[in-house]
Amino acid sequence: MGHSRLLLLFSALHCSISAVTVIPLTLNIPKPYESDAAPVTSDSDLLSKLHTGSNLSTEPMFSTYTWEHNNKIPLNGTYASQDSFVRGAIDASAKHQHLVIQPQDVWLTVLKQLSFYLRKHKDDKEVAENWDNREGKATPSHSGLFLRDLARYTRDQFNLRSKADWMLEWARPGFTTISQHPYYMIQNSTEELMANALLMSSPYPSTEDMPAFPCKNGFPSITLNGTQSDWKAILEKISSLEKFGKEPKLYGRLLHAVVSRFVQTFDNPNDPATRLFWNNMITITARQNLCSSTELITGWINAFHMWTPAGNLAITAAVTTASEAVQLDGITFPWRHAKDTPIANSHVPMCVDGDSPISASSPILVGMLAKSVKQGKPEGYEAAMKLAGFTLPSTVAESDHSILQPLPIWIAHYNATGNCCTPDMERTGRC
Repeated sequence: MGHSRLLLLFSALHCSISAVTVIPLTLNIPKPYESDAAPVTSDSDLLSKLHTGSNLSTEPMFSTYTWEHNNKIPLNGTYASQDSFVRGAIDASAKHQHLVIQPQDVWLTVLKQLSFYLRKHKDDKEVAENWDNREGKATPSHSGLFLRDLARYTRDQFNLRSKADWMLEWARPGFTTISQHPYYMIQNSTEELMANALLMSSPYPSTEDMPAFPCKNGFPSITLNGTQSDWKAILEKISSLEKFGKEPKLYGRLLHAVVSRFVQTFDNPNDPATRLFWNNMITITARQNLCSSTELITGWINAFHMWTPAGNLAITAAVTTASEAVQLDGITFPWRHAKDTPIANSHVPMCVDGDSPISASSPILVGMLAKSVKQGKPEGYEAAMKLAGFTLPSTVAESDHSILQPLPIWIAHYNATGNCCTPDMERTGRC
């Protein structure tokens, strides 16, 4: 009995660890972060960088950049980055940055991908039984726009579309890494608002260059924030993807093979198999170790991009030689060129019904829209290096270490047209 209690206590303590740091099997020397792009200086600047080449407005109303990041900009800065979990990981590996990942980064990336599929396959039986992709036109009940209005709006619109009583809780990223904001007078976190909005979003074309990067790339370390239970929760959520059809079921298989190893990392981060797994996040092929630069992404990070913004399969053929491809749980993972990684702005249309005869069109831009870079080492780096038996060369300075972390962000902004017509306006003859 005592032994069993000890095991239960150990298990409880183990699951409550708030972060784990792992060193890849290959020693990667940290380098100072360099970027051709300048860090963003405001939410307007962020919008302008994300909306390059589009006719969408860059006049923000409210954003999580302003409220949550403006006073916490790290030493190196915050950079615009579409789909920053995937593209941020590629950037961190290319530039030898420590990478920090949160559970919500992964889950919001999955929901954005699923939104592409739901829009194209809205008439499929499995989708139609659970989700209605009609455009919602509900309007906040009073003038002005606050976070509580956005939270209510996205929740109500989600409930209008959802035909399954499990979906609202399923989409909710209720991880320990998410802060609640009672002073905003809502129950939701901003990430919950984003999760609801993403499944209802419409993709808008976007561009973001991904230049070739050094073949000998890699992370000095990877830190998974949150508890092991947080990552197990994502595994449970992934199992429900099959309810939407065959392609989402395949997506779930790819994700399960990857995220299950996120979970296992907490058990023994220094295990060679675990460290090899993190080695293979971006590239793996032997020939890539012989070149000077590449744009070929052959690692398991490709598992997170299943569909293009149009809802078509984004999976390409496996690397020609099976031994050069990432294989997990009997699955050979796809490869793609960096320029072919799916990218789109995700917007949720919304009308703000004010006192004037004309209401404002205020779409919400939502997703993994930025990455932060700050100097320093992750908290568990030194201990993980000691376990791995690695020692950095004496030429590596403290200032050579930088941490890259993806950032979920939403921005409510004015539409370029400036006007919209709501059902209330139609009924009262104001359109």
